[in-house]
Order: sequence, then C-alpha cells, then structure tokens
Amino acid sequence: MVGDILYLHVTESSQWAKSDAQEYGSAFGRDVFGTRVTNVSGPVEVAAVNDETIWAQSKVLPIPPARDRPIV
Repeated sequence: MVGDILYLHVTESSQWAKSDAQEYGSAFGRDVFGTRVTNVSGPVEVAAVNDETIWAQSKVLPIPPARDRPIV
C-alpha cells in the first residue's frame, strides 16, 4: 500500500517510471491499488500501442478500460 501511494506521488512519478523503465525494460506493468497499470516507453512499443490496426482486432471494448492488452 505504501509503495502504491509513493508510486503515485505527483511531482516524482515520471522520474520513477523512467528509472523503472531503465530497470525493467520499455514495457512493464505494476499493480496500483489493485489495478494493473502498464507503462510503455520504448519507441517501438509506443508505436504498437498507437497502431489502430492492432487494437481494431481486439475484442475488448474501450469502456470500461481494458486490462492487460497484449503489447506487440
């Protein structure tokens, strides 16, 4: 719980995400208050997330937000 609160610290969360990406790679996930949050920072992974041809094939509705979509 304390880790979840610290992870959401407004002024430092970007720096924490950057250091986590350096440690875990350009795509990683973490549970925050029981909700899975996926961080994507690499250019290839960001392009894949923004590629509508990949997401258009998904059977998941955008509302409510889908959890754990595959990162290609």
